[in-house]
Order: sequence, then structure tokens, then C-alpha cells
Amino acid sequence: MERNAIDEVALEHESLRRHMSNLLSICDALGTRSNCTGCPRDRVCRCIDATNTATEELFTFMVNHFGREERLMKDAGLVYRFHDECELHMQDHGDMSEAMLKVLVKIPDADPVVHLRHLSSCLSSWLDQHICSHDNTLLHQLQNA
Repeated sequence: MERNAIDEVALEHESLRRHMSNLLSICDALGTRSNCTGCPRDRVCRCIDATNTATEELFTFMVNHFGREERLMKDAGLVYRFHDECELHMQDHGDMSEAMLKVLVKIPDADPVVHLRHLSSCLSSWLDQHICSHDNTLLHQLQNA
């Protein structure tokens, strides 16, 4: 497999982490408040807009990244050689995409602090687990393809 493609996937993992970090940096009161009560209304509106935009960007990036990984699996013939592992990997992509869609639907009604906390807890653990359990294996398989 072409080294550039493998490097791009690894770089995308770092970009996913940056997207998460940017998302969590939207609200500077995230660590001290349980919701937006007490924040000035204009600040809450800015947080809502920034949270919506950042969440949509993260979702778009994730879907594109998942597509790249799945194309690489197919192009390298891994879906035939490691069928079960690839199926689990792609299922995890589908599950995460579905979970993110549910989050996106709820954004308009969500308090930004509550939304960011929920997203952080879901995505941080999922991202670490997914990279360790699926993506590192994929990168190894691609290097040996």
C-alpha cells in the first residue's frame, strides 16, 4: 500500500483530535458550569452558533475519514483477507455516524455546556478505543498489503 495513504490516515486521526479540542474550547466555562445559566444571553448565542458549526464540521470530517479508511480497505483487498475485522471496523464507523446524527438533531434544543459535555464523553472514549482497536490494526494491515 502506498505510504502516503497510510500517513494521511494517521494525520487524519490527529486532525480528529484537533477538531475535538477545538469543539471543547468553545466554552471557557465548561469546567466550572453544569449549564449556560448565568452566562449573558449574547455569549450563549455565540456558543450555540460556534457549537453547531464545530459539531457539523467534526461530523463531516469524520464521515469523510471513515470513507477514506473504507476505500483503503477495499482497494488493498483487506475486506477479503480480513473480512470479519473489516466488517466490525465499518460497523463501528456506522454506529458512530448514527450517534453523531442523533447529536446533530438535538443541537438546536441543547444547552451548549450540556451538549459539549455529552459530546466530549461520547467521542473521546470512542475515538481512543476505535483507533486502538480498529485503526492501528488497519494501518498495520495496509503496511503489509
